[in-house]
Amino acid sequence: TCIEGGTGAAKSWVTGEALYGELKANRDGAANLIRLPLAYARALTQPQTATPLTAIGELIPFESVVGVNGRIWISANSAADAIRISQALLRTAHLPAPDAIEAVRRLCRKP
Repeated sequence: TCIEGGTGAAKSWVTGEALYGELKANRDGAANLIRLPLAYARALTQPQTATPLTAIGELIPFESVVGVNGRIWISANSAADAIRISQALLRTAHLPAPDAIEAVRRLCRKP
């Protein structure tokens, strides 16, 4: 996760004075960085109850950080899970939200 890596003082990231720690994979896991269309990345950050990320989280434990630049960092317990999550997001980027949610559920089910 992103953590303030400096003195602990609350400084706004807008001012450029905040320092954040390095994003690392889980201890035994793997991480992946992907690029998605900006509109899709923005939609993933909206405060709605159901998103493709919440649907994936019902099936696979993972952490993610969504950037406003369209980059998404994913950390999972295994490389296979990180790849499965990345591919599900990449394949559903151009689908409407309800279809994307159903598609990621199908794509992230373990065989």
